[in-house]
Amino acid sequence: MANQRQCDELESLQAMYDTSDGVALSWSSSATQVQVGAVFSSVQGEEILRLRLRLPSSYLAEGAGEFSPPHFGLWSALLSGSDLERLSNNMKEMSDKHGAGEEEILAVWLEWLHEECRNAAEAIKATREAEACRAMQRQDLERAENIAKLEALPDCSNCHVKVAEVDRTHLDACGHILCRTCVRAVVQVHQLSRKPVCCPLPSCVASIPAEILAGVGQPRDRTIWPRVSKTKFRNKVVLCPGCQDRGVDTAVLPATAFEHGAQQANWCACHCYHCGLKFCGIC
Repeated sequence: MANQRQCDELESLQAMYDTSDGVALSWSSSATQVQVGAVFSSVQGEEILRLRLRLPSSYLAEGAGEFSPPHFGLWSALLSGSDLERLSNNMKEMSDKHGAGEEEILAVWLEWLHEECRNAAEAIKATREAEACRAMQRQDLERAENIAKLEALPDCSNCHVKVAEVDRTHLDACGHILCRTCVRAVVQVHQLSRKPVCCPLPSCVASIPAEILAGVGQPRDRTIWPRVSKTKFRNKVVLCPGCQDRGVDTAVLPATAFEHGAQQANWCACHCYHCGLKFCGIC
């Protein structure tokens, strides 16, 4: 004959937690025992704790003699081992306090664990928010440090961008600093125009050392002008009018050095390496 008090307890638990957002119950039974599973979740639906109960036949039987409390196990991916041990010890104390089946220990356990998991979820949320805040602070600090390091870098004398040490070329002859992009463009323009390679600044004629030239590679004229047009080096070159008529921007070094827009000689001979046109760089 079944223990009506304990059977009523199981039915009330099913009704109580059937629509609960924080507790999901599951049931399975056999001839000798009933197993109850409970998953406690946060408001966001994240699992906090998993409880497995095994109810022996003596728990539900009428007049079965000495009361046998349910066996239980706790699992969690979020709570620490010490937290699980604390919960287990408290549940055992509750079982001793509410022993002999005089009170519904399952309801006591579930309600208490439900409250504990709500508190744990709030603590976990607060910890994550604090960690996220610290991570943002670290990112802000790293960003500020990177900006400070960037601002401390020297500018390219030709295009004025900040230049890291690994991308920096220092011309000892004149003291100017060039970035890797400017070095490549300047060297290629001089090589294509068959002129000795020198510093790109309009007022400077210092030669670029041979060891720097060796690392540039073969010239590629079609990519040069976009890299030259917004730098000081553009004041040393002119665009071939013949190539421009065909929609091509070909940067050519004139035979006579001049500053853009200011005539220094009556004739500025230019020979386009791309189309072969000979023209005056001043006219």
